[in-house]
Amino acid sequence: MHTPTLALLSLAHLSIAHLSIAHLSIALAFSAPARPALAAQAATQQASPSAAASGTAAPVASPAASLVTREQKLGTFEIMSISRARPLVHDRRVHPIDARPVAKYLAGHLPGAVHIEDELLRQPISGLPVQFLPTGELARLFECAGVTADKPVLVYSDGEDPLAATITAYALLKAGHPRVLLLDGGFEAWRGVADVTQEYGAYATAPWTMTAPTVPVAASLDDVRRMVDTDEGILVDARPAKLFRGEGKHWPRNGHILGAVNVDWKSMMQSDNEALFKPRKEIEAQLREAGLDPNFPTIVYCGTGREATLLYLYLKGVLQWPRVLLYEGSWTEWSANPSLPAGIGDDPYIPVYGDGDVLVSGQPSEALFKELADQGVTMVINCRTPLEMGSVPFSQGSLLRSLGVTLVDIPLGGNEGFEPKDVEALREALGSRKGGKVLIHCAGGGRAKELWLAHLIVNEGLSFETAQERVRAAGMSRRSGLERLIDRDTVLQSKP
Repeated sequence: MHTPTLALLSLAHLSIAHLSIAHLSIALAFSAPARPALAAQAATQQASPSAAASGTAAPVASPAASLVTREQKLGTFEIMSISRARPLVHDRRVHPIDARPVAKYLAGHLPGAVHIEDELLRQPISGLPVQFLPTGELARLFECAGVTADKPVLVYSDGEDPLAATITAYALLKAGHPRVLLLDGGFEAWRGVADVTQEYGAYATAPWTMTAPTVPVAASLDDVRRMVDTDEGILVDARPAKLFRGEGKHWPRNGHILGAVNVDWKSMMQSDNEALFKPRKEIEAQLREAGLDPNFPTIVYCGTGREATLLYLYLKGVLQWPRVLLYEGSWTEWSANPSLPAGIGDDPYIPVYGDGDVLVSGQPSEALFKELADQGVTMVINCRTPLEMGSVPFSQGSLLRSLGVTLVDIPLGGNEGFEPKDVEALREALGSRKGGKVLIHCAGGGRAKELWLAHLIVNEGLSFETAQERVRAAGMSRRSGLERLIDRDTVLQSKP
């Protein structure tokens, strides 16, 4: 019988104090658009290639534009049907961009369309391949294509490579364009019902006057690392399931970021035309089934950041989810660092940490629950929200009842929990048990660890430092790199 591992994750965990500060920073960055950027992003742009790629460069405009200090939100994004797009193209009220290979553009395209190869949007940065150009350079590229603020941009590709259009649309929004449209169905849908031309689109160029968003758009490596550590949010892998499971040899390591859920971007598209989206209700149901929740911070990623642009645009632009970021470095960056944790297969590796007769873990599988019951667990405290539990492929309550294990729900996450009453609820639950071990779990273990730490401080009267050392001794956390370098523990402080 496999014994649950009572060991550290391969990722160098931050200390609990540092986790709490990081949790606060990322929560503010996701939920408070009045802040001009992720604090962590600004602090780590020099350290992380993807952070540098996602940094905001000066727009190509007059010097006065750089003096703008007010918040600049992300522009609007819309998926537009052929019937709505036709009169706009005919009357030249939109600026079409053809993102297909140039040979296809030359053979025929939408009237007025300018060709942009999406490979121009990215370059190697510090050795890391296919990273987005800084926003200033993206602005120069679109400026050369005649893009201006007074016309919405209509981007399209075709069913053979719809991602060429979504990555171009994402780059336009990053560069500061106020309104970007995506042609639903792409060129195949257009060609059968509307005019096609071989005449090149020609536009007078003008200085780029748009300002890149100051609200967070992209996530850095450190942002993702914090989400893995704290379990405060949802990581979504937009690649096909085989790549998510780690089948094949495409990267330095194969698999997925530990704790991520898989939503293959192709599952959102029609099978006969992958540039045509499925109905909105069908996609929303699919996202709910996967466990996605608009109330949680969400970071989407894929192999190189390209596939994830489709999912990002849908969540952020169509569904208007407020706290969505795109990890541009994606699996290309994550897999290159062997110290970062990876999952293989559909069921992620779930470490279990022990502090006496209290265990802490991420979401157990059916098999792990049975093993833990055999090893004396008589109570399970679930910190996941009801919506999250909808994605668990078995009935946790029914399974635990069949094993004779008591289930107590203390939901933390989204709009629920993280209040003093939750610490009191844990005290009452622990006091009601009649022997045996207790398992506290959430999705990845981060929220469960924080609840246990709060219990030690509030209910057992330990000082913060003593409680922190205790959870470290149990393997739940260890000193951060900074703390080890300066040989000093981080002091938990509230932000001013």
